[in-house]
Amino acid sequence: MKTNEEILVAIQNIKKDIEFLSKKIGLHDMNLNRLNKKIEGMEDNKSSEQILEAIEELNNEEKQKLLNELFYKYYNNRNLPRMDIDWE
Repeated sequence: MKTNEEILVAIQNIKKDIEFLSKKIGLHDMNLNRLNKKIEGMEDNKSSEQILEAIEELNNEEKQKLLNELFYKYYNNRNLPRMDIDWE
């Protein structure tokens, strides 16, 4: 049979383990919430301001590719043939 001191030490160790695990659960919960918000944002239609903010984060090469794609997809009224343009 265990002494009272051994039982008390075991209870204190269990308490420490519970505190540690609850912190880990809190971190995982926070990360899941952040990911869920990102996923929800992907499902929503973006406003033009949100799209412009995202474009501002692109590097210049990606911006050039985007402009090229937008032109051929939406503004090529004369049906110009697609050209691989070197933007440099």
